[in-house]
Amino acid sequence: MGTILTFDIGTTAIKTCLFDETLKLLKKRTDEYNLTDEDGLIELESEVYWETICHAVSTIGDGELLKTVEAICLTTQGETLIPVDRKGTPLHRAIVWLDNRAESQSEEIRKRIPREEVYRLTGVTDINGFVPLAKLLWFKEKRPEIYKNTYKFLLLEDFLLYRLTGRFVTEKSLLTSTGYYDIRHDCYWEELLDMLGLEAEKLPKILDCGQQAGALHKRAAMELGLSEDAKVFAGAMDQIAAAIGGGGMREGVVTATIGTA
Repeated sequence: MGTILTFDIGTTAIKTCLFDETLKLLKKRTDEYNLTDEDGLIELESEVYWETICHAVSTIGDGELLKTVEAICLTTQGETLIPVDRKGTPLHRAIVWLDNRAESQSEEIRKRIPREEVYRLTGVTDINGFVPLAKLLWFKEKRPEIYKNTYKFLLLEDFLLYRLTGRFVTEKSLLTSTGYYDIRHDCYWEELLDMLGLEAEKLPKILDCGQQAGALHKRAAMELGLSEDAKVFAGAMDQIAAAIGGGGMREGVVTATIGTA
């Protein structure tokens, strides 16, 4: 019987679980990491996420058990942003979602596009310094060389999907808090990006939530000790997954989540 390997990448820890095909929990572990906070600039070395995943897999089971993994799925924090080059190499430390460095850029955006229009097309109630759209503009204005050399701006799940599959992809539930995903037309809001001098080409291909992102890349399989036959799936943003898991899809059910934030 095959198994399912899942990772929940939170603000300060990764929760790794192994399930059988009936979703019976077989193994679980939690691995923590520390963010850097320098005058409100909250970051983490991007490779720490991948290194923590590799460590978790190496300790969650023996080689025989790991050979049974047929599917891998991720849920991650939203908004955390990582610029990478064509080889997927990070060009800057991960800017964690708690980071508010782009407040002046958010003010610039609010002056150029009505808040009501942003909400109507994206569902985002306010463009503030935490929103990835503002951080894209921060890179363009404050780190122009990094912006120029960036092949793709990846959210955290996107970055890990690349490490797992070698593909630059993202998924829709993760995009809903970025400020640049048009939920009405199911695409990037290119008109707004163009207005701000930002390039939609620097964003990854959009997948449906739950869609297969690809097969496990050979290098990733070697680093993780897993079979190359394992399939990788794009999961939901963690808060959306938690709401669904808590029964929030049923009428009359209210879910509350209290995490690191």
